Amino acid sequence: MMFDAFSPITPPSEAAPNAVLASAQTVLRAQAATIAHITDLYDSDPEVQQQFAKGIQYLHNAVVSGNKVVLTGMGKSHKIACKLSATMNSLGMHATPLHPTEALHGDLGIVKPGDVVVMITASGNTPELKQLLPHLDATLLTLTCEPNSSLGHLSHAVFACPVPDTHKEKNIYGMAAPTTSTTACLVVGDSICIALCESLQLDKAERNRTFGRNHPGGVIGEAFKNELPPVQSVCSYSTSSHNEMLLLRTTSGNQWVVVDNTWLVPTRNILELIDAGFTEQMETQIRLEELEKVDQSRLAGVPPGQRVVVVKEDEIVGVYER
Repeated sequence: MMFDAFSPITPPSEAAPNAVLASAQTVLRAQAATIAHITDLYDSDPEVQQQFAKGIQYLHNAVVSGNKVVLTGMGKSHKIACKLSATMNSLGMHATPLHPTEALHGDLGIVKPGDVVVMITASGNTPELKQLLPHLDATLLTLTCEPNSSLGHLSHAVFACPVPDTHKEKNIYGMAAPTTSTTACLVVGDSICIALCESLQLDKAERNRTFGRNHPGGVIGEAFKNELPPVQSVCSYSTSSHNEMLLLRTTSGNQWVVVDNTWLVPTRNILELIDAGFTEQMETQIRLEELEKVDQSRLAGVPPGQRVVVVKEDEIVGVYER
């Protein structure tokens, strides 16, 4: 049979623009209304507020004790667990995701005494999480759309993110494809990350520096390069010794070093420092008079590669490299 004997394939019908936009608008309105509903609860419901504060306290105590946050969930909830874990780590809090099924096959060793486990479940009745519960010797918190669920009742505290019946997926689309429920879990999860971060570090500038150190790549990392490190955070080194481990240890957490009281070098060039043998820390002060002073408002005019002392109203505020 020749190919031209086949019947032509019927092309798919074109999507009607108005219908497509109507679908998108329905989703967006439902998502926005869900977030508004949750916001109202956190503004006015004492039980929701108390449970949130209690949960943050458990997390705070774990982190300051050197323990970590373990986030677990199935399906879309596991993806949210991965996202929240990444956010916490970028903010300086030790966190890790844990898949419930993998936990039952060996990954349970991730959970150590003193850790806090956050179970993420829209329904509050996820079978895999229930199966995992008897094997968890840890503080249990639940992030759920159903605070009165079985997992909610078995937790030390509940982060509530309820979705109104009118905005549940099946009532909007006729199917339970996770949309409003995942949005609810994610926005409350983000609130947990930021609230915990701010409870651990009250200084906004220090929180920003921590985030910048943990996120050196991409546009965010580029923007952080222009942050001005405080002068008192700059270390000094001598070339009279060859102790590479001392250099690595003492430059940790610092953005700049002064070498032989003469050269101001960013620690991102640490390999160059090691090759040059700049290894021994000294008790010395920075000779700021050797560096050009530039007003903070004129940093854009600093030539590439030049290092300067930045001043604002005749006060030294930091060091800067273009």
